Amino acid sequence: MGRILEGIHAELERRGLGAVIISESRVDNIIHVLNPGGILGMVGVGQIDSSLLLEVHRLGIPTVLVDHEDALIPTDTVFANNVDSLSRLCNHLIGLGHKKLCFLGDLSFSRSFRDRWLGFRDALERSGLEVQLANDPMLWLQGVETGEYADELTAILETRQKENTLPTALVCANDSIALRVISILQGIGVSVPEQVSVTGFDNIDDAAKNPISITTVNVPKEAIGRRAVKKLMERIEQPEMTIEKILMSTELVLRESTGGPVSN
Repeated sequence: MGRILEGIHAELERRGLGAVIISESRVDNIIHVLNPGGILGMVGVGQIDSSLLLEVHRLGIPTVLVDHEDALIPTDTVFANNVDSLSRLCNHLIGLGHKKLCFLGDLSFSRSFRDRWLGFRDALERSGLEVQLANDPMLWLQGVETGEYADELTAILETRQKENTLPTALVCANDSIALRVISILQGIGVSVPEQVSVTGFDNIDDAAKNPISITTVNVPKEAIGRRAVKKLMERIEQPEMTIEKILMSTELVLRESTGGPVSN
């Protein structure tokens, strides 16, 4: 989120505009800040309560959402192209020879995680590979922000190791999960990438600094922040424009955490 905010601030500064940053999402705590007469518009980043978005919409404040959308509120949105990006990443792994791939994340955590799962599933289905069932616990890891899922995931991977059913590639919903997964695999004696390849998403700084650097997807976060401001200004100037969902291109970053499988 930090680099997205940097992009937002840079574009606002270029236009001679200021910003108020609100981190509290409860309507009753911040409603006094939402003065339509003193605010040109709002850029919302990440998960935001529907109650707050409904109040902003009721006040008539132009809004653009980044990495989030709400079915109840018609707003412009800006996302990384999560579906296509994850599909391309999986196609790379499949091209290396991987046939047993699993997705790790929490599909209830964010729209981006769900879209990445859709890209994963699409790539496997198009290649005729088996896709994990919707009730697979690796799709519903609890506490993806805090890492509280570590013990549960360790037990799952240990069981699959004993049963000789470990996937040859673990496709993680973001880099933070990938970093923890590599640590867990090493802790149970599984080598990366020799036995299991691991990928992330976002290209955070630690993905490159990790002793086993992580293959990931680079998201142009500053560009996303700038584009959100530009879209907001367009919305302010032309309020009758059709609502848009903007998808920003990404790029694969191939590093040490992936390789061809030992066996198919």
